[in-house]
Amino acid sequence: MFLIILIKSLIIGVLVGVLVGVLVGVGVGAGAAGEENGGLYGARAAGDCLG
Repeated sequence: MFLIILIKSLIIGVLVGVLVGVLVGVGVGAGAAGEENGGLYGARAAGDCLG
């Protein structure tokens, strides 16, 4: 039973980590000063984070 809880916690942790990574990547891309393609760069970086 403990093992199941541990695995669920691990999966949730990974999902949260990926979600935060995507949000940060898009935010950095969109906020890049003077970058017309800032949003695209952020999306690409987020895609790289996802592998």
